Amino acid sequence: LHPEHYLTTYHYAVGLNASKPWGNRTPQESCCGGTGSENHVKYQEAAYFTSDDCIWVGLYLPSVAEWDEQGITLEQECAWPAEHSTIRIAKGRGKFAMKLRIPYWATEGVKVTLNGEEVAADYAPCSYVTIPARKWKKGDEVIIRFEMEPRLVRAHENVEADRGMVAVERGPLVYCAEWVDNDFDIKQVALAEKPELRGVAEAVQQ
Repeated sequence: LHPEHYLTTYHYAVGLNASKPWGNRTPQESCCGGTGSENHVKYQEAAYFTSDDCIWVGLYLPSVAEWDEQGITLEQECAWPAEHSTIRIAKGRGKFAMKLRIPYWATEGVKVTLNGEEVAADYAPCSYVTIPARKWKKGDEVIIRFEMEPRLVRAHENVEADRGMVAVERGPLVYCAEWVDNDFDIKQVALAEKPELRGVAEAVQQ
């Protein structure tokens, strides 16, 4: 993809006893950094699902969904990672239900409204909140809001190599400080039980 360097989009070692070094300094090292670019064409496969009378919203990202069977076009607007997302009926009308995914990390501060009215009293992570079947029309608007506070996530004790280690997450993002990128022993870093990300959240959203 780079006009001057020989890095590849998908480079995987298939030779006998082959191995992949970390990084992008040589042609032999290009792996995850390039392979990840294929993820972006996969989003459309998981953003929306439909049945005869229901649409599931699986991902919150700027997108357009054309539901031909219902003659409906939905537009979703958000800044990723989305602390809030707006889903709007841009075209058509029809009767159907809508289910919106509540991510595992959305443990508090979740609010879903339809044309300004909240649709549920509580929201369970790892589930879907349902807007029952109704007559939708152009201009109807669903807004999903999340609070994304930083939190510590501990490695599973059964993974011996990672035992005792933690990661910092905020919403769907995982922040890391890899040893190879730092000139100190990363295993000696201590984190607060309630970490703060100063300036990081703003930078991600720009």
